Amino acid sequence: MQELSQELPQLKYFVTLSPVPGFAQWLAEQQQEAQWPDSIREALDALATPNWQQDKAREERLKTAIRPLAAHYLVDQKNRHGLPLNPVARFHLGNGAELHRINWLGDVSAKGMKQAAGLMVNYLYVLDDIERNHENYTAKATVACSSEVRDLARRARKLAKGETTK
Repeated sequence: MQELSQELPQLKYFVTLSPVPGFAQWLAEQQQEAQWPDSIREALDALATPNWQQDKAREERLKTAIRPLAAHYLVDQKNRHGLPLNPVARFHLGNGAELHRINWLGDVSAKGMKQAAGLMVNYLYVLDDIERNHENYTAKATVACSSEVRDLARRARKLAKGETTK
């Protein structure tokens, strides 16, 4: 970013398109253990169907279920050190990024589907926010995230409690 900023001083924002390795494994584990509503469990069962993303109705049900769960995974789920479970999230958040967007079917390659149910994530680096985000992450393990991601994580927490969401 420093090199790009020197070459192109008008740039103030930098965004990655990053994988979410480990999400599909976490999701499979949670499907066995979590107390999610039947509608979520039924939607997630479709992940076992080959080429599920080609069936528009099935794909929409999964999108509705998985995006909030991905936000919950990235924002709320921590390792034994109190940091995000996801190694890519730890890297970017530790460098002062914000978890900006969860991209549905951002990687439909075999590897992307196997690792992350096709998800990819944008991490946003805002030059004026990097130091603050880094300090909050280092001191309090705070995950800086956009309001969209925060809303998705909140929806997942409600689902986990059996509450309906809009």
